[in-house]
Amino acid sequence: MLRNTVFRYHPSRLEREPFSTFHDTEHEEDITIIHMARMMESMDDIYTLRERESRREAEAQAEQIRRLEKEVQDGKKVLAQQRRILYLQS
Repeated sequence: MLRNTVFRYHPSRLEREPFSTFHDTEHEEDITIIHMARMMESMDDIYTLRERESRREAEAQAEQIRRLEKEVQDGKKVLAQQRRILYLQS
């Protein structure tokens, strides 16, 4: 039944697959079906790329936060050493 209907062009995605797979429309005669399949594939590409970029941006922000936290910790260590030196001198 599904092989003879529009539903055969519905995307399918396996677990952990970044992109959906679409059936080839090379021998399809209905221009509406071709357009729909191409639009769905393009939309899937856009959403997948947007998700990847969002993930990369979040990872970059997390790395920057880790770097800044390390810088703060290093600054606290230097400050503690300077206070010890001042305490010993007074």
